[in-house]
Amino acid sequence: MCTNNEIISVLWEDEDDLNGKQTYFKSIRRDMLSVLKKLGCGDVIVQRRGAFGINKESVQCDYYDWRSGSVEGINAYRGEYMAQYSWGELTHGMLK
Repeated sequence: MCTNNEIISVLWEDEDDLNGKQTYFKSIRRDMLSVLKKLGCGDVIVQRRGAFGINKESVQCDYYDWRSGSVEGINAYRGEYMAQYSWGELTHGMLK
């Protein structure tokens, strides 16, 4: 689970006015939840007041597989992880 503010700071890390992003983020979140529900994937997101996250049992993810120590998950790592995001550097270091 992540709070809305944590998600906003990661998405707009270079922005000065993060408070101004609240309304925009709520719109994006609402649209994403609507699309997932229409696709029959509404159970992927877990919502709490002021926070939301992913229901790990509802998705297949190579990172989750890697963390669990599965051979498939470990073999899926090819030396790159979320290179376009600065926050991915911490996880990338752990994956190495």
